[in-house]
Amino acid sequence: MSYETENWPVIAAKYFGPKRSKAPRLVVVHTPEWAEHTNGAEELGRYLAAPESPKSYHVGVDSDTIVQYVKDSYVAYAAPGCNNDGMQVAITGFMAQSKAQWLDRFSICACALAADVVAQYCLKYNIPAVHLTNEQLAAGDRGIIGHYQASQVYKKSDHTDPGPNFPWNRFITAVAMFKMDRA
Repeated sequence: MSYETENWPVIAAKYFGPKRSKAPRLVVVHTPEWAEHTNGAEELGRYLAAPESPKSYHVGVDSDTIVQYVKDSYVAYAAPGCNNDGMQVAITGFMAQSKAQWLDRFSICACALAADVVAQYCLKYNIPAVHLTNEQLAAGDRGIIGHYQASQVYKKSDHTDPGPNFPWNRFITAVAMFKMDRA
């Protein structure tokens, strides 16, 4: 089966890790603290091409674009503790967004594109379209998490994205629907 993940435009990140030794078990959702606007994913890519410190995501999404920064077969530097076994997906926006801001036109479109990206990764790597609890993450289960969970479980970072108001129920429902439609 062919996946769109192989055809997304690429802006290569400067920093990324070694080739993966096994298939990912997680998709990690991030907000990169990047302004919400069209071309945000491209701007983030240009930043990741020359950052001052090692950081990267596999994919960035804004309201109308998907850009790949690190090829799936390599490790991205985004969520310590979950880098080696996670696909890192950045939705342009901010951790501190309110519920209303997550429901504005930009965020609805960006989350829909990100849900499609996550669904494709779920299909490609046989990852269930479920939001794991911290206990499930620690136990090695397969699924979808926020960066905050990697921070809480593995204690290797202090990030709290995508934030307390991220619409997890809506997002996971969209991932499951996209996954079903693509299967």
